[in-house]
Amino acid sequence: MASFAASIATIISAIITAVGVLIALFELGFMRRDLRYSSVTTNFALELELYKAKRFLAEKRSELEKYADGKKTKPMELERLQGELSEAREDYFNVLDRLCSYILQKKLCRKDFKADYEKALKDVVSEHGDTDEFKEYYTNINKLNDKWQKHSFRGHAT
Repeated sequence: MASFAASIATIISAIITAVGVLIALFELGFMRRDLRYSSVTTNFALELELYKAKRFLAEKRSELEKYADGKKTKPMELERLQGELSEAREDYFNVLDRLCSYILQKKLCRKDFKADYEKALKDVVSEHGDTDEFKEYYTNINKLNDKWQKHSFRGHAT
């Protein structure tokens, strides 16, 4: 009788363990789904932030160009606009550098972003990459651009 009770206890224990494993697998599936959604949300948030920064930069450039074309040049106004342009450029570079950091750390898919941002990255580096400040502060932009340019070069050479 004791052996029969032990066998039933073992079977019940195995069933409870199996149910626990199934519950854990379902939870793991939900966690994976949530992680995928979180990654997509991060992508959209970064792209939106980059778009806003780029748009603001374009607005400040436009303001400065309109002002420079004006007949009356006020040094204080020109200085203010140049400061705003510099700040807008810095904001754009910071967001772009953060995006590059995530791509380099493989937190975001390189292929998805390379198609959209390779030319923009190359343009930014070719326009601003010669300055010591840019090289020092925006290392992720430089690293990813170098990586993508080397990869592109190899791809065309073969």
